[in-house]
Amino acid sequence: MRLLQRGNTKLGPIIHTWTLPAFKTCPGRTAACAAVCYGQRGFYTMPSVNDGVEQNYRASKRANFARKVIQQIRKEKIRLVRWHPAGDFYDEEYIQKWIRIVSRCGATQFYGYTRAWRVPRLLPRLLELNARTNTILWWSTDCETDLYNGAPPAVPGIRVAYMQMHHDEPIPEYANLVFRVKRDTVRKYIDGCLVCPVENGYTGWVYKMTCADCKICFRDRPVPQKPRSYTGPLEKVLV
Repeated sequence: MRLLQRGNTKLGPIIHTWTLPAFKTCPGRTAACAAVCYGQRGFYTMPSVNDGVEQNYRASKRANFARKVIQQIRKEKIRLVRWHPAGDFYDEEYIQKWIRIVSRCGATQFYGYTRAWRVPRLLPRLLELNARTNTILWWSTDCETDLYNGAPPAVPGIRVAYMQMHHDEPIPEYANLVFRVKRDTVRKYIDGCLVCPVENGYTGWVYKMTCADCKICFRDRPVPQKPRSYTGPLEKVLV
């Protein structure tokens, strides 16, 4: 069984992914992210996909999980891994397995977004994972993470992605990147914060950009920002 899979049309073929069942493995989830979770709809509802994701979960529980992933990475010379298109870091033992993997696979870059920072017992392990030079974590936030926890912990090397639920929803100042639920308008920046270039509605007109083309999320470089007063060009409704 191949544990890591090649990315989809959004990610690009050079990125491999590791996916888990949504909700079951999302201890830091909010009602907002649960309401729009794409891990509960679309092709994730197909029996073959759902079965594969459940198999991944069972595999992650086994003692040989880290060894199997390391073997696949080395055999296939995988250079870029995206954690959890669905699912999240669900407990300390699971995070420790990934710490072992990234420590043994120094030529491979790992990145992903997590709301598990909201769980106090998991935060120290996440910081330990992020301390590896080949790991880039993003804190994932939305309108409810502030409500219950306050702003995410400010950690050098960890940037913040914000999920905007509605067009008029303001973006918090700590955010570095915006992912939009409503994408029927062109937006490059919102409140001076960069909108994911793959999803901003503009680059898709020129060519079909992928995450592998963009590289912002898996390169440890500052994300372009504008003054918060910047609104950008007039929005254009997509038809």
